Amino acid sequence: MKEINKKDFGEFVCKKRKEKNMTQKDIAEKLYVSVQAVSKWERGKSLPDISLLMPLAKILDVKLVNLLEAREEKTEDSQKIENLLEKIVEINKEDEIHKRKEKLRELCFWLLHLSL
Repeated sequence: MKEINKKDFGEFVCKKRKEKNMTQKDIAEKLYVSVQAVSKWERGKSLPDISLLMPLAKILDVKLVNLLEAREEKTEDSQKIENLLEKIVEINKEDEIHKRKEKLRELCFWLLHLSL
């Protein structure tokens, strides 16, 4: 898969949002981000965080691979790619949880150490 084109991504998100008769505010509220963030995506100024890609695809009712490619065309390997992308996003979530647990353990260690 090639690099994501921000402009194409934004136009695709805007098109799909309008097809669903949703506002930028609707998307922002569902993803717990600002309206300005959604506006930046649609204008091709930035991309959403990786953790928001699957929820955004679900809101827009598109496959994750199609969202990332900014097109609705089906490729013969699109299901395999979709499955891999979902696994990557899940691994990213698990990694974030693991990092938070490690930080919490470290904090508890220092609190315990300081209380002695």
